Amino acid sequence: PDVYQEMEASRNKGVPGAPGNFPTAKEIGQGSAGPFCTPSVGNTATIAKELLLSGTSPTAEALVLKGKAPALACGSIQPSQQLEYLAHIQGFQVQYSDRQTDKEFMTYLTLSPVQMTFHGIGSSIPASHDQAALSALKQLSEQGLDPVDR
Repeated sequence: PDVYQEMEASRNKGVPGAPGNFPTAKEIGQGSAGPFCTPSVGNTATIAKELLLSGTSPTAEALVLKGKAPALACGSIQPSQQLEYLAHIQGFQVQYSDRQTDKEFMTYLTLSPVQMTFHGIGSSIPASHDQAALSALKQLSEQGLDPVDR
């Protein structure tokens, strides 16, 4: 199976709708360096791949040991939480914009300052956020933050 199938399978093993023990945006923003660190562009693809495969990232943990970021808690971590964690470590921001149609929700997700946009569709706002975040994680795992490099 490929990376994405493995990620989906591992994500589906968790209890649906169970929140992970992920730090809140407020907790993340309480670091001495402010809410966002200086990006380490070379690590973005590696961290995104690790998060997709196993829900954890040894590369990110190494940054945690250096005091650059809070640890990502174990458990069933949703893609939107993984993306927020990656954004915090790599120094970019994630913004969600939601719309509702008859029976589903659509989310537009923007990463800045890299100006990358993704979308997701789901039966609830959290589900559409996760779909958009999964799209972002997949692309980041393949190309990193290339638009920032150029």
